[in-house]
Parts: sequence; C-alpha cells; structure tokens
Amino acid sequence: MKRNYIMLLLLIAPVLALAGQVKLEDAYRSALQKTEFNAILEAQIKQYEARTEKAVSALFPPVSLKAGYSLQQATFAPGYSDAAVLGLNITQPVYQGDQLTTALEESKLQQKSKELQNKALKLALYSSVASGY
Repeated sequence: MKRNYIMLLLLIAPVLALAGQVKLEDAYRSALQKTEFNAILEAQIKQYEARTEKAVSALFPPVSLKAGYSLQQATFAPGYSDAAVLGLNITQPVYQGDQLTTALEESKLQQKSKELQNKALKLALYSSVASGY
C-alpha cells in the first residue's frame, strides 16, 4: 500500500514541476491532499487516542444510580400510598496486579509509536516527492 502511494507521488511530482514553478513544499502538500494518505494517518492516530482514553476510563470505578417513585391508590383503606427508592452502586476492585496501569502505559506507548511511524511515513513521502522533483 505504501509502495502505491510512493509510485503515485513519483508520477505527480514531475507533472506538477512541469506545470509551472512549483515549490517543493507545494508539491508535497498537493501530494498529501490528492491521496487518502493523510486521512488514513489521521484516522489511525484518532483510533490510538481513543484506545488511550478507554484505558484511562478503566482506572475509575463504575458508578450506577437508580431511582424510582411509585404512587398507588390503596384498595383496602382510603387514600394513596407512595414509595420512593434511591440506590447508588460504586464498584472498585481492591487489587488487580497493576493490570490497569500497565494497560494504560501500553496504550500510551502504542499511541506514541504510531505517531512516530506516521512521521516516518510522511518523511518518506516527502523524500519521494523531493526525488521526483
């Protein structure tokens, strides 16, 4: 897939250079815009950010709140009877052997790794545009 992008960009760069005096930066920006390359990289970064957010949310205890109210007409005595219920549930595991913090660190490192991979791919793209320029 990466090879296809590079081949496409090698074809685009000389055409852009022949069309007029195009700067290298303009050719690079044009190559990013004319392919889905940049959108794919951004989507992957957002995916890894979401994984990190999920790992962070696992550190906090789940909380649930239940409430209810009922009003009924009494059949055996005159009047009404009402009842209200309120419940709060918080669950926190006592110990999980650092699984949650390890998962968070792993997620952060994977996100950082993906960002560095994307920078390397953009540099390779820039290099291929520069070589065709």
